[in-house]
Amino acid sequence: MKKRIINALICMCMVVAAFSVNVFASNGSGHVQVPKSGYQVLAVKDITRTKAYSYAKVKADSVTPVTPYGSDTFTKCKARLFNSNNTLKAITDWYTLTEGKDYTKLYIYEGSLSQSKFDLHFKGNNSNYAAEIYFSYKGL
Repeated sequence: MKKRIINALICMCMVVAAFSVNVFASNGSGHVQVPKSGYQVLAVKDITRTKAYSYAKVKADSVTPVTPYGSDTFTKCKARLFNSNNTLKAITDWYTLTEGKDYTKLYIYEGSLSQSKFDLHFKGNNSNYAAEIYFSYKGL
């Protein structure tokens, strides 16, 4: 009887420990409009990650010009991750994403790997043009 109680307590402790740690990463998609000035734009705030990987994945599903630029010859945009505590501290380099390509791994700086949340920012590939970016991400 004593052994069963001890085993039940150990099992309950393990369940509580498993649910007290965030083991789920955010996945999603969205769109954002970036200005022609070359400024970065916040696309998604507080994306969660498991911290199991040293990167997050982002892809550009579509990059299109904002009218009145005419034909759609846009294919690239830039993405970067920042910490989520409102200090705009970058935790990755800028990565160039190509429309229609598979996910790009945005590698997180060594000193920021312990962060469980980040913000995703975009900017255009050319500062002379505004763009509409449709994207997908995986927090991992």
